[in-house]
Amino acid sequence: MLPQLPNFYQLRSNKSFLTASATASLYCFHHCFNMLSMLPPSFQLSFLLHSFPEKKKNDPFMTFPALQTSTTDEKTLMLLEGLLKTYFSSYKPDLFPISEILSWASEPKSHTPTTDALKYYILERCDSALTPTFAAMNKAVRQLASQFNLGESPSRELTHPKEFSSDHTQGPAEQSASVFAALLRWIHRDTSDGMVTLQAYEEFNQHFDYQFGYLTPRLGHEEEGLAFLKTHVEKIKLNVQRVGIDGTDQTAIQVLNSALALGPYDPDREKRTEEGNRAIREMSELLLTEQFKAVAAVTIKEARQNPWMRIPVIFTPVGGGVYSNEPDAIKAALRAACDLIEKSRITNIDVCLSAYQPGEADIFKSEHFLNAPAINQETLSRLQNLSNLTMQIQLSN
Repeated sequence: MLPQLPNFYQLRSNKSFLTASATASLYCFHHCFNMLSMLPPSFQLSFLLHSFPEKKKNDPFMTFPALQTSTTDEKTLMLLEGLLKTYFSSYKPDLFPISEILSWASEPKSHTPTTDALKYYILERCDSALTPTFAAMNKAVRQLASQFNLGESPSRELTHPKEFSSDHTQGPAEQSASVFAALLRWIHRDTSDGMVTLQAYEEFNQHFDYQFGYLTPRLGHEEEGLAFLKTHVEKIKLNVQRVGIDGTDQTAIQVLNSALALGPYDPDREKRTEEGNRAIREMSELLLTEQFKAVAAVTIKEARQNPWMRIPVIFTPVGGGVYSNEPDAIKAALRAACDLIEKSRITNIDVCLSAYQPGEADIFKSEHFLNAPAINQETLSRLQNLSNLTMQIQLSN
């Protein structure tokens, strides 16, 4: 039986109309939600999602769909999680060894000429939860600062995706823009750890403390840990996923990266020797460089497959902030990624460094960004693509 609604023709002339209509809308939503939960699972998903997961012809990874709305209340989130766990457990995050991802950069080149020239930009004070919805960011490759277990926890623990909207740091904000993908990472957290291959080695557990995606070298084992990583770093697995951006028709490729958990996450930071700290700095740069290069390789692959359009790639200072990796290590990783893109001679790429705080980009940017124009969120929201900004600058000169 349908709920009995107020007479809107009478309410329209009443001052309480807006309040009453809002209440009625909420009442209808609650009723429709209850009706939705009684439908077959595939029908329930079709009401929640823009489309169903699919495997595109040239992608080694699945495309996960967007939700119909850009905001999701907890009740809908829990319904979607229940459906995915119970009826669609075959949908899982795609993980690839770094070595395999890097091989994508050397795939055969397209015969179709690419567009224009390689360009660099700096994004300042751009909200990571909002910018994926902007037209200029459609089909971008986006680097997400995460943990190695694909989670987004402020400490060594597990944090459910329902908490991401209240955490405004880059990783949770990015994941909250694609709830379907975030939920699958959560649901399959026990089998989707990027360190699963390394954990099989006894030396890994001897040289590192690893909990809930947080990786910290053990005191006195720094040099051994460095030697181990030099041999095995390319076996680390990264989640590469094409995702729909909730509430839009746009997509992005998310590549989750992480770093050593140092600073406040390192209980032995005051006890380490000079040699130990030197090994940690080298370890930090090695881990970041291989992951940044993997983001570049994904971008090269995407740009090569779409030579008629420009592909934005958004890098961020993974490992900075509370993880306390040295800025020089992040800068070296970014330099290696940009060098890889330039070496590919694929030019239909817009390389962006996103740093939220004013002046933060100056700390981490490589020489590739020395003459890069800075774009704030308001400007970015008005652009159809980043080339529009280049044209505006040329016209103003």
